Amino acid sequence: MPRSIQIEETTVGYLPGVSVGVGNIFVRDYQDAAGQEVRGPTAMLALRPDDPSLPDDTIRVHPGQELTLVGRRYRVEEVSLFSQGSENGYVLIDALDEQEPG
Repeated sequence: MPRSIQIEETTVGYLPGVSVGVGNIFVRDYQDAAGQEVRGPTAMLALRPDDPSLPDDTIRVHPGQELTLVGRRYRVEEVSLFSQGSENGYVLIDALDEQEPG
């Protein structure tokens, strides 16, 4: 499993145990990890776990935010308003935990 995944706006990517849909990317105010007010790109993620006993979820994320998804830790490294060659933006997510070999 790669340590990073880039998911384009309006598409779905996959992290171990969960499908991650990237919805609208907008510039919004948010608090960073240091508690500072920041204005920048944020993305809406729709999360659908593989395990049907776990609920679907929707969260808004920003660069630097750490997430725990189905017991694994990730960091949102980048939220971009545009991709090269596309009008859609993207979200870049890095795994923080060691992933088991596939």
